[in-house]
Amino acid sequence: MSNEIDVWAELIKVYPELTDADFNPATGTILLQNDSDGFGTYIAKWEHPTLEQPTDEALGITRKPVVIDVVPEVIEEVPAIEAAVFEEMPALPEDPMAALIEPPAPVIEEPTA
Repeated sequence: MSNEIDVWAELIKVYPELTDADFNPATGTILLQNDSDGFGTYIAKWEHPTLEQPTDEALGITRKPVVIDVVPEVIEEVPAIEAAVFEEMPALPEDPMAALIEPPAPVIEEPTA
């Protein structure tokens, strides 16, 4: 379970007396958080005055990192893709900051007769 709604639903099952006010990020006593680190949502703050914080086990929460399988063929293609991208990039001027301070003069084409 890694979804914030799932953690919230499990908390409501354990403590049906909890209200939306308890989860209000500004004024509530419970804060659910997901750090986008692959471990999912967890209880970051529990300051409820009358209810004891349930354990992850009681909620059925497993905080394990999400493992993504990478196909070896894709890994082999990455250097070729990177090379193609860099070949298309324009060369930077010797002093890139100078272009910000003093933009290059516009090129004026001479009219052809």
